[in-house]
Amino acid sequence: MTRPTATMITCLRNEGPFLIEWLAYHRAIGFDRFIIGANDCTDGSHEMLTRLDELGEVIYLPFETDPVGQGPQFVFADLLLKSRRIADGDWNMWIDLDEFLVVHRGDHTVQGLIADLTHVEGMRINWRFFGVEPNVAWPGRQLHPDLCRCAPEQFRLAGRADHSTFKSLNKHRDGMHFYHHGPIMSESNVAAKPLWLGGDGKVLRRRAWPRKRIKFKAGESAAIAGHPVFSWAQINHYATRHPDFAEMRRRRGLGSRFVPDDPDSPSYKDFADSYSDAYFATYNQYSHHDDRILRHVPATDAQMARLLADETVRHWHEHAMTHLPSKARPAPLS
Repeated sequence: MTRPTATMITCLRNEGPFLIEWLAYHRAIGFDRFIIGANDCTDGSHEMLTRLDELGEVIYLPFETDPVGQGPQFVFADLLLKSRRIADGDWNMWIDLDEFLVVHRGDHTVQGLIADLTHVEGMRINWRFFGVEPNVAWPGRQLHPDLCRCAPEQFRLAGRADHSTFKSLNKHRDGMHFYHHGPIMSESNVAAKPLWLGGDGKVLRRRAWPRKRIKFKAGESAAIAGHPVFSWAQINHYATRHPDFAEMRRRRGLGSRFVPDDPDSPSYKDFADSYSDAYFATYNQYSHHDDRILRHVPATDAQMARLLADETVRHWHEHAMTHLPSKARPAPLS
C-alpha cells in the first residue's frame, strides 16, 4: 500500500527562533511536506525559509498583508488555494508554530494516525494549553522537561478559546477552502456527507462544519467549538510559550485579522487589550503535567542537526535567536 502524503501547513511572522525545532519535530513524527507562508518578517524568518525552500525542505509562499484589514491567515489561505499545491484526497493539517501535534496511538506518528483514518475524511484534534511554572527560565527550546506543565483536560472558559477549540487533520477535497482550524466546505462537500472523528476516535454526532458556514466569504471563519477529547491525539498549544516572550508576542500581531502599527489606532488598542497581562495569566497553565511529547526528542534532535548542517540555514537561525529577549537567548551553537 502506498504511503499517503501528509502535508503540514503554517503561516508565520517573526517566529524564526522557533521555526527549526517545530519543523524538525513534525518531520520526525511523519509529515512529508511543509507549505509555509510568511509576511512582513524582520527577524531572518524570510531568509531562512527562502533557503529551506531551495533545499526542498519546505514550499515557501511569501506574501504581504492586506492593508484593507483582512487577516494574514486569510490572505495566505487564498494564496494557498490558488497555488493548487494540495490535490484532492491529500491529507493535510494547518497549525501554528506554537502548536505541536502529539499522537497517542500506535507508533505515535501522523502516518500511524492516518492509517487509522482511512475510512473517514478527517479528525478534529483538540488543543491542550501548556504553560510555565513561576521562576522557570526559558530552556532554549520548546521540547524540554521544564515546559511540560499544562491545564487539566477539561479546561473550559465561557466565550473564549479553551480545550473545546480544535485543529483538523483531513483529506482535502475539490471545492474546499483553507482555514487555519479546518476546511471550509462547499455545498457539494457537505452533500457528500463526510464522516469525521473526534480526538477520541469516535464518529462526530454533528457534521464537522455547520451548514451556515459552507458558503465561504472573505474573512469568514468556520465554527471551532467541539467537545474536548484527547485519547487518540492532541495539540500541545504553547500559547504563551514563556513569560519572557509576552512583549514579543504582542509585537507579532494577529493572524486572524489585520493589526495596524499605529498604537493610537482603536484596532491596535483592541489587540493590545486582547493580549494584555490578563491574557497571559489565563493561558499560562501549569497545574497538570504531560511529558509525552518528549518521546520524540531524539528524533527531533536528529532532524534539527540535519537542517542546521546547512551553513545558510544555521546562520539565519542564529540571527533569529538574537531577536529573543536577552535573558531568554540560548548559548550560541557550537
